[in-house]
Amino acid sequence: MPDGDNRPRHVCSSCNEIYYQNPKIVVGAVVAHEGKVLLCKRAIEPRYGLWTLPAGFLENGETTAAGAQRETLEEANARVEIDTLFALYNLPHINQIYMLFRGRLLDTDFSPGAESLETRLVDEAEVPWSELAFATVRNTLIHWFNDQRKGDLLSHVLRETPGQALVFCRTKHGSNRVGQYLERSGVNAAVIHGNKSQGARTRALDEFKSGKVRVLVATDIAARGLDIAQLPLVVNFDLPLVAEDYVH
Repeated sequence: MPDGDNRPRHVCSSCNEIYYQNPKIVVGAVVAHEGKVLLCKRAIEPRYGLWTLPAGFLENGETTAAGAQRETLEEANARVEIDTLFALYNLPHINQIYMLFRGRLLDTDFSPGAESLETRLVDEAEVPWSELAFATVRNTLIHWFNDQRKGDLLSHVLRETPGQALVFCRTKHGSNRVGQYLERSGVNAAVIHGNKSQGARTRALDEFKSGKVRVLVATDIAARGLDIAQLPLVVNFDLPLVAEDYVH
């Protein structure tokens, strides 16, 4: 154990240089297109012949998002736009950290890369659940399809309910995702949370109060103190950490 350290390390007996072994970061993407997800069948060990999301080890000199984009291109020859971080897994028993981003296909011209036997877009019913390579992939797909169902349900509620609506989300990233989903679904929406500037929050609120924006998506903290008269619909998109935060 080196002086000043608190655990054993590999130390060169000649020069006393310490060789640090740190966790490896695996980056990848849940690449979506029209409600389906891109999967790759592995052509390498471990888990040869099983299905996974495009992912691999982060390289030196690149950001995590850039690494996810590169891995998707290498494994599926797919050109994607990388969005926000979707899932983070700590795996201390194998000294790895998984960071899986949301991604969107820029076109449908994809094919197996050197490390893949096959690539395929699948919906939830088409996922080969018994042939997935890793538990992290299975858990990520479960969460992704659950999110899709919640988004579809929200769209249905908004279609069936006339007038404006206020939608509460637990996190800032979640608020952004819901706002983007509603816009893609043709619903005029604005988002407010703590990462937005005061000017942006004021503008979004004014547009909502004036009726220019139909749906306001907000975190509970950003929405505290809102005074909106005759609001017909309030949606709690996420379960709150503290129940009192979502009492309206």
